[in-house]
Amino acid sequence: MTLYDCTRPFPEPLMTWPGDPVPATEQAAAGEYTITRMRCGSHNGTHIDAPAHLIDGGMTVDEIPLTTLIGPVTVIDLTGGEGPITAADLADACGPGMRVLVKTTDRYLTAFDPAFRGLSPEAAVCLADAGVILFGIDTPSVEPYAGDGSVHRALLGAGMPLLENVDLTGIFPGDYYLIALPLRLTGGDGAQARVCLSDTEEVVHGLGN
Repeated sequence: MTLYDCTRPFPEPLMTWPGDPVPATEQAAAGEYTITRMRCGSHNGTHIDAPAHLIDGGMTVDEIPLTTLIGPVTVIDLTGGEGPITAADLADACGPGMRVLVKTTDRYLTAFDPAFRGLSPEAAVCLADAGVILFGIDTPSVEPYAGDGSVHRALLGAGMPLLENVDLTGIFPGDYYLIALPLRLTGGDGAQARVCLSDTEEVVHGLGN
């Protein structure tokens, strides 16, 4: 069994979405112990978007079922492409109950680049209509920097949690088993998540579908 940690190190201030809180940590003494103060937004680093991020009354982070966050996943390699990701790019992965991760680059980015690729509105509708239960991508957002929020609304409106800023460098396309566990943030619209892939079902046996 091989486990792949697909979580970016935290914090990474230079990867902060413009206007979001800049994450930082500070060590401080507390008697005999050392503790770390953390300052961040709920969408810094590798994180999950819950439907509540944009949908009134939508599911919050703590309400996402573990059976959605753990189970088989398909990684699609779209490196080398340009422009928004289309429905045709995702056709083979649009199926009921599927989890999908999209890899857009082989490079590990160390600073925010607004030229990242995201989904077209049509691609988002394709995923939602097909019954995909979780979607993730290696970029800061599922939709392009200049997006109007329609991609998020289509996916989150279908009750689909989203993983963003997943580190897929070194991950080949194919089928894996996913463990994506966010902080159990009560009422949260999003939260940092530890995202791992396994090449065997053993790691998720008895935990997910």
